[in-house]
Amino acid sequence: MEGKEGAMARVGRLLAVGLLIGVAAACGPIYETSYEFRAPRSPEGRVCTSQCLNWQQNCTHSCQRDEERCKDREREDARREYRRYVDEKRRAGQKVTKTESSFYDGYGCARSSCRDDCDSMYRQCFVNCGGSVVPNTVCTAFCDKAGPGASPPPMSPERDRFDGKRSSSGLCHPGRRVEVLWEGDWYPARVLEETGPGRCYIHYEGYGSDDDEEVSPRRMRPAS
Repeated sequence: MEGKEGAMARVGRLLAVGLLIGVAAACGPIYETSYEFRAPRSPEGRVCTSQCLNWQQNCTHSCQRDEERCKDREREDARREYRRYVDEKRRAGQKVTKTESSFYDGYGCARSSCRDDCDSMYRQCFVNCGGSVVPNTVCTAFCDKAGPGASPPPMSPERDRFDGKRSSSGLCHPGRRVEVLWEGDWYPARVLEETGPGRCYIHYEGYGSDDDEEVSPRRMRPAS
């Protein structure tokens, strides 16, 4: 059974979630946006959009692999911290009240922003192939606080053209040294290759190849 301290930690997390919901309610309505994809008319454009879809799927799989690697590291850290905790308790002649799960925190491994980048780049790629993307934004919670408003106009080739090579060519050169933003900190890295529209595969300096990942140029800056 989980010890008292572990149970209290779980209660604390539940209270934090409740607090976030309360803050959201106080701040205003919550919206969700879905997208309608209108394919290009030309056969070439349709082939182009299918390539965009293949790239998006590879991008999403890369995010999932990164998340699993992060969770593996967290589990190893939890095992190490738990062993240290048990040793300290036994040396002090005290009761062991925590479990290994008390030291595991996989919440920071969520890669939702990574998947959001994949989805955003896919929409832009779809538009660049000659299609259009029509967003539909609806209120899903606390809608009584919502004021009048309209959904944004559809993305079209004329309105929002995207060129992956042009947007990333400044940073995504193989061998270039850059800094990559990860969880609020900048880490030195080296570009290995450009893997798709607006995506770069990088290697973090001082880390193993298992930590290599695909990132958006928006998370990159020139090395200082």
